[in-house]
Amino acid sequence: MSVGRGRWGYASRADGRAGGCGPGVRRVRFPPEVITVAVRWHLRFGLSYRDPEELLAERGIEVDHMTVYRWVPRFTPLFADAARPSRHAAGDRWFVDET
Repeated sequence: MSVGRGRWGYASRADGRAGGCGPGVRRVRFPPEVITVAVRWHLRFGLSYRDPEELLAERGIEVDHMTVYRWVPRFTPLFADAARPSRHAAGDRWFVDET
């Protein structure tokens, strides 16, 4: 089985399955975009693990709910760390009402 780099930077195999990619995302079957969407839907909207499965199936991507179940604890810390620098400290903005 040959392994090459796919369009999105993850290792793709001759059978169409994905391999690993960047830090924290290794040995996964799906592109990072699919993982990101599924985990963000679950976290942001409080969906069950089966709901992202159904939403992705509507888009032609077959993912089992147990796969989403494994992704959530694995990738949630990565999303939290990525979002942390963009948070603002309390008191760093001032809004003045025109009265």
